[in-house]
Amino acid sequence: YHELLKRFHPDLNQGDRGAEAKLQRVIKAYKTLKKAGLAA
Repeated sequence: YHELLKRFHPDLNQGDRGAEAKLQRVIKAYKTLKKAGLAA
């Protein structure tokens, strides 16, 4: 999770216009897994 946050964080990927959307997808997926008790 943390590795993906670093990879897609908009501040670290200023040339990637889709970085913020990707980051939001990672966060949403993590929250879904956490809610289901599957997140590590």
